[in-house]
Amino acid sequence: QVVEQQGWQGLWAGNMINMIRIVPTQAIEFGTFEWTKRTMSSLQDKWKQNECPKLQIGCIDLNLSLSWISPTAVAGAAAGVASTLVCHPLEVLKDRLTISPEIYPNLGTAIRNIYRDGGIGAFYAGLSPTLVGMLPYTL
Repeated sequence: QVVEQQGWQGLWAGNMINMIRIVPTQAIEFGTFEWTKRTMSSLQDKWKQNECPKLQIGCIDLNLSLSWISPTAVAGAAAGVASTLVCHPLEVLKDRLTISPEIYPNLGTAIRNIYRDGGIGAFYAGLSPTLVGMLPYTL
C-alpha cells in the first residue's frame, strides 16, 4: 500500500532524519554516561575516605552513604534522559515525515509546518510519555 501511494521512496520516509538523529543521540548518551559514572564513582570514593555525612533526627542516626547506588545505573538513566531532552525534536520530525508524508513531504516543510502550528513546544510533543516510558529501563 505504501508503494502504491508514495512509490518505492515511501518505504524510506523519515529515514534520513533518523540517520541524522543517531549521531547526536549516541554522542550525548556516551558523554553523559561516562561523565556521570566517573562523577558518581569519585563521590563514592570520597565519601568512603571521609566518612559519609550523618543526619540525626531525634534519636535516629542516619548515615547518608552512596555505596548502595550503582554509578552505572545512575549514569544510564542520566544518559537516556539527557539525550531524549536534546534529541526529541528530531524524533518528532521523523515521526511526522513517516506518518504524514502528504502534509510533511520533506524536512524543510516539516520544520516550517510544525513550528507554524505549535511553536517550539510542538517539537517536544509527546516528551512526557517518552520520559515516563524510559523509567522501566532506567531503574
